[in-house]
Amino acid sequence: MNGVASEPIAMNMETVQQHYGRDHQRLDELFHRFQERQKNDFSEASRLFAEFKAGLDRHIVWEEEILFPRFDAKMDHPPDSPTAIMCWEHEHLRRYLARIEQNLSRHDTESELVQIAFLSLLGAHNEKEERILYPMMDEMLGEEERSNVFAEMERTQ
Repeated sequence: MNGVASEPIAMNMETVQQHYGRDHQRLDELFHRFQERQKNDFSEASRLFAEFKAGLDRHIVWEEEILFPRFDAKMDHPPDSPTAIMCWEHEHLRRYLARIEQNLSRHDTESELVQIAFLSLLGAHNEKEERILYPMMDEMLGEEERSNVFAEMERTQ
């Protein structure tokens, strides 16, 4: 090992792993707050779910439209790229969200199995991103590219 990998990527530049990992944590906390409230305070649970869903949708757009294309360009677009797998999982996460949202619209708070399946997929998905994909991206994307990614994300609020 050449010692370079252990050095910070940039002195004041946030890494992809830091930024997206922090967003994962924020979203996880929102979902858990939703779950805590859904049996006792339906109105607040619905509000928390809507905030979570909007945040996850934005996170996925940031990845699929801004971050992943830059990474794939560096990898020369392999058909089985890690981002293709992540996008496939995004689609399944969205399907689970739609089912949870349907349950909420019917005031059905007994959707535990769907939520368990959703959280299982989301947890595994986030772990792959945080442990494998984001570190690879931080290695491949220079400081200027990361800066451009973050600036574009700000414009896509």
